[in-house]
Amino acid sequence: MYFIAQLLDIYALGLLVYVVLSWIESPGTIKARAWLGRFYEPLLSPLRGMLRSINLSSVSLDLSPIALFILIIIVRRILLAF
Repeated sequence: MYFIAQLLDIYALGLLVYVVLSWIESPGTIKARAWLGRFYEPLLSPLRGMLRSINLSSVSLDLSPIALFILIIIVRRILLAF
């Protein structure tokens, strides 16, 4: 179970990189974001459908990455409990 928990840590770190890259607009980050999106969008898209974005005047805050981080933490703790 420890190995799977380590994989979840790596997945969470990649999610953090994916989120940070979404704030940076350049040709290199667009390609990296498209590649990382193959791993994260299958989980983020359904969460976006369940959660509303928060509108902060001219900016919209997507809560799905935060929800996915929380889910990763919960699954990791369950795995390490056994």
